[in-house]
Amino acid sequence: MTKTEIGRQMRATSQDREAAKLMGINETHVYCLAFGIGAAVAGMSGTLLSSIFFITPSAGEIFVMRSFIIVVLGGMGSVPGAMIGGVIVGLIESIGSLFMNPYMLKLWYLFCSSLLCWYVRAGFLGGTDIMKVFAEFKPKWFVVFSWL
Repeated sequence: MTKTEIGRQMRATSQDREAAKLMGINETHVYCLAFGIGAAVAGMSGTLLSSIFFITPSAGEIFVMRSFIIVVLGGMGSVPGAMIGGVIVGLIESIGSLFMNPYMLKLWYLFCSSLLCWYVRAGFLGGTDIMKVFAEFKPKWFVVFSWL
């Protein structure tokens, strides 16, 4: 993302679309390429995980929850922070599995992660404050039903 030309174009487009367009970057090409890379990685990971886990409509829920908590703990936008968040989540899960059953482990995992997110709002290595992200989030259904 920092050493290749397409990586710099992706970063520039994600930070300011209009400025990237003025600098001569084809933002449609960059968005299509980013979507293609994301789809390819998701397809490869789905293929690899299908040999271990059952394929059901709700198969990815636990992965989405873990990934979200790892990113928030490490700091949104920080790759080393995400690694640290992954280690912390792994430690919480492995220590918790020694003392409780798997169903209570998910509750313990969510409780510890929520507690850490409450006290370390911007993540361990900095980044965007998660409370600011939630404050700016306005779901589309809220706009539609705001007249009620």
